[in-house]
Amino acid sequence: MEFNYFFTKENITFILATIGSIGTIYTLISAAIFQRVNFSMRLHMYHYKNNQLLIYASFENHSRLSLSITGISAIYDGVSYPCLYQSISVCEHERRIGGKIVSRKEDFSISLPINLSSLAGTSGYLYFDMLPDTYPSDAKTLTLQVSTNRGKAKKMILPVDC
Repeated sequence: MEFNYFFTKENITFILATIGSIGTIYTLISAAIFQRVNFSMRLHMYHYKNNQLLIYASFENHSRLSLSITGISAIYDGVSYPCLYQSISVCEHERRIGGKIVSRKEDFSISLPINLSSLAGTSGYLYFDMLPDTYPSDAKTLTLQVSTNRGKAKKMILPVDC
């Protein structure tokens, strides 16, 4: 058998086309895996009082593309209660020595949209107003609906890590 028998123009074209097809399939699969919306949210604390809900949450973007969280709503009895979009003062910390204030710190709620670059995270307070009187103040899980700039809104049932 002659060595030039395998190195014909048709065989070389077939091998190059096969390698190109395998590369295309690999690129499509890796893009679908690495560039999809993949984020997580954890609730570290929540406090409900006087129809107002305050949640301390952290957000992590696990995808390679940036992500913007455009809206967060608390779901209770099938009704959606959106959080405030603007930043407001949610709590104050004062330190006194001998009756005099030596330091004062205000914590503000996080403003929406929350922009997360690739493989990044952030945390902050979420403030919900005008919730019903029957909202549970000692729930172990909370149902939130999170809207992003990529894809449809995601309904999440999250445990509270208190």
